[in-house]
Amino acid sequence: MTITCPHCRYRRDVPAERIPPRTVRVLCPRCGQRFAWTPPDRQPAPAAAETSTAKPSPIRSEPGEQTQATPAAARTETAGFGLRLVAHLLDCVAFSLLVLVLAFGLSLIIHLFGGSHPRALELMGLLALFVLLTAHWLFAVVFIGYCGQTPGKMVTRIRVERADGSEVGYAAAFLREVVAKPISALVLFCGYLMILFDPQHRGLHDKIAGTRVVKL
Repeated sequence: MTITCPHCRYRRDVPAERIPPRTVRVLCPRCGQRFAWTPPDRQPAPAAAETSTAKPSPIRSEPGEQTQATPAAARTETAGFGLRLVAHLLDCVAFSLLVLVLAFGLSLIIHLFGGSHPRALELMGLLALFVLLTAHWLFAVVFIGYCGQTPGKMVTRIRVERADGSEVGYAAAFLREVVAKPISALVLFCGYLMILFDPQHRGLHDKIAGTRVVKL
């Protein structure tokens, strides 16, 4: 299939097996603009039109038409607790590698400027803790705000989006990752366990930020 950017008319051929069965947000590699794109051969309207040409009367009473009229956000399959847990564990591995790099850099700073003075080592330790916490939040907020996927979610092919199917954005990503997730962790992680029982597999942090996690 050929995908054409409506902004700069850049065209790229993509193998059909890599096209997801729903409307997706595409990032143009030339102009950097994002746009919604639906595979032409998977749009419901042309298929309904072809069938109605041969059998105009029966097609109006087919229950399949109701399915075609359902919004794309309602047809999207949400990701369950197990898949989200695997994505989280993969993110922990990726972030651990980042922590090793940061820890190595901070240890060099402490060695060069802190020496062995107890007060200096204490201040440097507080600085290291602050940097690691900030890096953890930035890791999640930047990835989720930019494309809705952390490295773990990219591997497991799941994505965070708003409840209506639109992109998350940095404001909602900050609310979800920095504000709402600590709330979900309160009282024995009950906010996360809600994913097991909610019909749309939304945790407390998803409900607070107005987001959901879907399969691609």
